[in-house]
Amino acid sequence: MKVNWEEIVNYALGLATEPEAIRIESDPVALEQAMMLRRVRGAKPTAVPEEMLDRAKALQPSLPPKKIWKGILTFSSSGVGMRSAASTARDLRFEFGTAQVELRLEPIPKSKSVAVVGLFQTIEASNVRVSATKSGPVWCDEGGQFELTIESAVKKLTFEDIQTGDIYEVEL
Repeated sequence: MKVNWEEIVNYALGLATEPEAIRIESDPVALEQAMMLRRVRGAKPTAVPEEMLDRAKALQPSLPPKKIWKGILTFSSSGVGMRSAASTARDLRFEFGTAQVELRLEPIPKSKSVAVVGLFQTIEASNVRVSATKSGPVWCDEGGQFELTIESAVKKLTFEDIQTGDIYEVEL
């Protein structure tokens, strides 16, 4: 039976079972790879010296601060009208200097959570991460669409454009 990479790594770490060890020791190529891994692991420093860490931090370029855009609410469905009276969902549209976001907020029955579905649009295609104060971030897909579940107490959503570093904030 041929030795696989996982067995070689286990042997180098001292975690190989007896049959694995016998197979590796009988294969000169596998044994050489395992011994090489042991030497590399043994030569690895345990921690970076403090002066080297300080020097690396000093060499980092100081990046310009990220631009923070505050969303301006341009549309809100507030349950006005006969059709919307039965719906508990809210539709919101926010505009920024170079982007806009459309949101639909719908309470999840029998919980304190709200489902948020939205569309984030910019002039250029970008990678955007959406986050709320009490939930993990989610990524917009290539079309700018996203969905997120937040607690009903959350009042702010943040959209971070990874390519430009700009941050877009909306108050719910």
